[in-house]
Amino acid sequence: MLLVGARVLVADDCMVTQAMLQASLSEWGIEVVSATDGHQALEILTSPNPPRLALLDWVMPGFNGPEVCRRVRHQKADRYVYMLLLTSMGDKEHLIKGLKSGADDYLFKPFDPDELKLRLQAGARVVALQEELEKKTAIIQEKNQELEKHNQFVREAFGRFVTDEVAQQLLDTPEGLRLGGESRTVTVLMSDLRGFTPMSDKLEPSQVVGMLNLYLSKMVDVIMKYGGTIDEFIGDAILVIFGAPMTEGPKKDAERALACAVEMQLAMKDVNRDVMAMGMPPLGMGIGLNTGEVVVGNIGSEKRMKYSVVGSHVNLTSRIESFTLGGQILISGSTLSHVGKKARVDGRLRVKVKGLDHAVSIFEIGGIAEPYNLYLPDVDYSVEELQ
Repeated sequence: MLLVGARVLVADDCMVTQAMLQASLSEWGIEVVSATDGHQALEILTSPNPPRLALLDWVMPGFNGPEVCRRVRHQKADRYVYMLLLTSMGDKEHLIKGLKSGADDYLFKPFDPDELKLRLQAGARVVALQEELEKKTAIIQEKNQELEKHNQFVREAFGRFVTDEVAQQLLDTPEGLRLGGESRTVTVLMSDLRGFTPMSDKLEPSQVVGMLNLYLSKMVDVIMKYGGTIDEFIGDAILVIFGAPMTEGPKKDAERALACAVEMQLAMKDVNRDVMAMGMPPLGMGIGLNTGEVVVGNIGSEKRMKYSVVGSHVNLTSRIESFTLGGQILISGSTLSHVGKKARVDGRLRVKVKGLDHAVSIFEIGGIAEPYNLYLPDVDYSVEELQ
């Protein structure tokens, strides 16, 4: 029978009613848990493993039956309890009040054993369905937790290459992970350490890696702060995109890129303090920026792809960066036109760039105004260094 082995709470302060109910329930193979007042009943029903069926007297010391029902439902426990109110009052308003309190059913006193059995069997069927739902809910929650762990791992791994916001956008947008590209106006930043390659030839591999990781860790923090997308590490060089896959518009992207470049140069003070503490000479970094239309998107194959940027403006950025000295920022005229008067221009150069049949102007930048207010200390370069 459906009730065999079930646990039922009997809460009634009348010992005669308690005895009669226990006799009937025990005869049907039911385990009885007893309470003589509402406080005891509530404590039992809100315990970690409560009886799933309850017979509650309407009137008893402490909390009455409806109040016990209301408090149990308010707890929103994981385990559903099917509660029947025992009452000798049969008017409609009285019964509606009981059901509104959270009771599932009611039984008139003096009770009829056959009616009691039928109502308990109906409750047992509801409890069985609830238990099945609880099991499935637990499985779903477990799967959701596993999925969240997996997604968190993907976000953390992906976030090593792009900002958290970019990673989330691409993960939330399936088409963002398809092969393909689009034309976009972006600002490209390229940085490189001066003299690092010959220096690394004289150091132990562990020293080279330690120095490089120290430097890149600091630079990546700054790049992420300004929402740059790291396209690639090429040894000690860093290629960063501002304006893809997320953009605030070419002007804002260029401003963020320049502010990032200035803060990267300022961060070299901390880098060199740690480098010299390792017994190695200080490092100098040059940064080049250029703004223009490029192709950005996922390049490669379905098995292996990379979010990257392609175009002549990427090459021009590399050429501009090659003219820099340690501690210097050089930008193209197109980047300057987007940043405008916010940039502090410390010098102008006319240079011949490989791949172009005419000289181009590039500008040395010493800082950026509101809202960033970042400025490099003044540096005096010789005429020979600037040519």
